Amino acid sequence: MSEIRSNDQRPEPQDGSIGRSFFGIVAKLVPAMVAAIYLYGFLVLTSHLGKFGITTTGILDASYFVAGATFVYLVAIWGIFLLRPVRALTPWIDKMSRHPETTPIGSIGYLLYQIVEVCVHLCLATFTFSLVLVDSTLPASSWAIPTLVLLIVFSGYLTGQMGNRPLHYILISLSRIVIIVFFFSSIATPDILLILGILGGLSALFNYVGQEFQKRRNSPEQQVYLVGFCAIMLTTIAVLFGSVVYGKIKRSYGGGAHVSVAVSINQAEVRSDEFIDGPTIMADVVHVSDADLYLVLADSQHLVLSRSAVLWIRLLDPDS
Repeated sequence: MSEIRSNDQRPEPQDGSIGRSFFGIVAKLVPAMVAAIYLYGFLVLTSHLGKFGITTTGILDASYFVAGATFVYLVAIWGIFLLRPVRALTPWIDKMSRHPETTPIGSIGYLLYQIVEVCVHLCLATFTFSLVLVDSTLPASSWAIPTLVLLIVFSGYLTGQMGNRPLHYILISLSRIVIIVFFFSSIATPDILLILGILGGLSALFNYVGQEFQKRRNSPEQQVYLVGFCAIMLTTIAVLFGSVVYGKIKRSYGGGAHVSVAVSINQAEVRSDEFIDGPTIMADVVHVSDADLYLVLADSQHLVLSRSAVLWIRLLDPDS
């Protein structure tokens, strides 16, 4: 008699093959991630230095990776705080835009609830990025933000456990509105509003791309177009980030904030002494390359000094 084998019996995957598959995926992703960090770092740093007339710092420069890491950190903060609420909001916007006349009142209320949730997470993401990186003093009252978040979580948990769903949503919504009002009335400095705008732009971009992917999921050509559109918009956001935000990030975190210094100069090595009044000058460091120091003087004049022309540098702002 011939042996009959069940069709349900399938060979189990070997642990070794799973490991090889995982490391194979990682090996493909790591070069792409490194290239993306370098590319966006190049865009960020170039757009920042372009404001001071510095056109290039060389093709191979470790500063590009540092600048790119700050932009990737911003995108990561967006993903942590805003990816889930934006994904939840996208289908509701798409549904109401297609059939606004047949949308029930309850759906409109839930849509408003989702919009408020996105706004709250946007404020929290901006606060988190600003707290860690931005060279801007936050008011003491800003610490009320984490306190309010804890109150929201606790009150939402209690009302949810009690089974009072209407009270749960009303309490959560009111608490989130308080956070939004408090953020804009007490914390939102011009620098922080710039970050808020960039994070809002990322939210709008991914909301649009998410909707379009759903509409064109059966059209590979259109999806390729959307990928290209997303890359162009991310490039635009990176340039904007470099132009208006990167210069506010502390240098201790890899940013481009100015550092006030006193520089002692070897006059014999100076290539041009047009703006140098003496052996020691006070200036702000804009950028440091392998060969030169790029400085901004008190009268907003720009000065490029060769490293060989610098005898010593003393920090005037040790917290930078």
